[in-house]
Amino acid sequence: MQTFEGFPPEPRVRARQRQSADADHYAIGLQVDRQCTQLVGALIAVSGNRLEARYRPLVVHQVSLPQPTCDLFRGLATGEGGATAMAAFAMQLAAHHTDMIRRLPSMADVPQDDVLAVGLLGPGIWSGSLREGRRYFELNDPSRLAEECGCNVISNFAQRDLASGGIGGPLMAVPQWLLLAESGTERLLLDVGRSVRLTLIPGGRSEDNLNRILAFDVGPGTALLDRLSLRLSEGRLPYDPGGTLAVQGTKIHELVDRWLAEPYFQEPPPRWQPGGVCAEEALETTVRMAIESGWAIRDLLCTATHFIARCIAVAVESYIPGGLSRIDEVLISGGGQDNGLLLAEIGLQMGPLPLTRIADLGWPRGQLEAATVAVLAGMHLDRVAASRPAVSGASAPRVLGQLTPGSPAAWGRLIRYMSSLAPTHLSLRNAI
Repeated sequence: MQTFEGFPPEPRVRARQRQSADADHYAIGLQVDRQCTQLVGALIAVSGNRLEARYRPLVVHQVSLPQPTCDLFRGLATGEGGATAMAAFAMQLAAHHTDMIRRLPSMADVPQDDVLAVGLLGPGIWSGSLREGRRYFELNDPSRLAEECGCNVISNFAQRDLASGGIGGPLMAVPQWLLLAESGTERLLLDVGRSVRLTLIPGGRSEDNLNRILAFDVGPGTALLDRLSLRLSEGRLPYDPGGTLAVQGTKIHELVDRWLAEPYFQEPPPRWQPGGVCAEEALETTVRMAIESGWAIRDLLCTATHFIARCIAVAVESYIPGGLSRIDEVLISGGGQDNGLLLAEIGLQMGPLPLTRIADLGWPRGQLEAATVAVLAGMHLDRVAASRPAVSGASAPRVLGQLTPGSPAAWGRLIRYMSSLAPTHLSLRNAI
């Protein structure tokens, strides 16, 4: 269990008067990880609205989901079980969501009635392909949460993007821009997790900068290192802690060139995989080559580390307008920021640009992701489109999410808030 309190770091706020002065309203974001093992929740204070909104995380709380719930999801993800199993899973997860919704305001001394909306992201089941058309079924029960907690719930963010011709993600780009944009500073966010995702964060809040946001999957990340370590050690080493084995190896140039020749790296954005960039085919080929050539595990891990860093450089050179010359700072998030060799290689590829870990900006592990979901909910209320053609390939910008009203009092507060933002007139294009 992890709890992060106070952002920026400060004593926990106890006085209701101070909380009210610091925020116009509050929102909660709940996210379940890809393997459905962890639930992370964030409570954020919101002041202002639309592109002028300021989001301040108050507390983030993380819990492990019980094994029976994880096993039930694993069965659904592999095609086992039908509607009954789905309903049972959604009911179990709703109980954990409910507990989190009640816990977060209590931790921050914020009345639960002051929470304007709760955003849910994941888990769900993806099927289909880009060629056939992707499909997504979310395994949440927003109606039960609205009934149990009385809160307004916003869910099913990916469905609207898919319906408008998008690929279903990445959904985090615009919310992360709202959280991390700094006037006059062009930032590049590298989420170095099991896959590597790149997000261009233009400096400052404006419609022009909103339209410049880019985000796409660069290539495989720590999953490639973990799988190589596991396979080549015959199960003895599930991962290379901190890159300690890789740093002792030597880069195999021909292998880096072979990996970079894969068709995936010639595909222009939008580029996003629901389960992360799969490296299975490259992995199998590499293992065979390693056996035939007698390559050491240290050399392969060293090579894979150089390859990941090189993928990032190629992506920046190919798809970021102006390349590195337009970037002022590189931010690093994800589990890969603990791999010393990988960070060093990324730093070399980024040239003179400063490399900053998200944690060093005051975002402990897990906080940015959970806060992003709360911002997605806030964007729905403010009618700011999180789906962008340049990011997901959608036919036009779209507001994401499906709203489930809470109690009459909560619904009334939400109606009053949204009506206060309604334009007095609409352009012909927006009226159609």
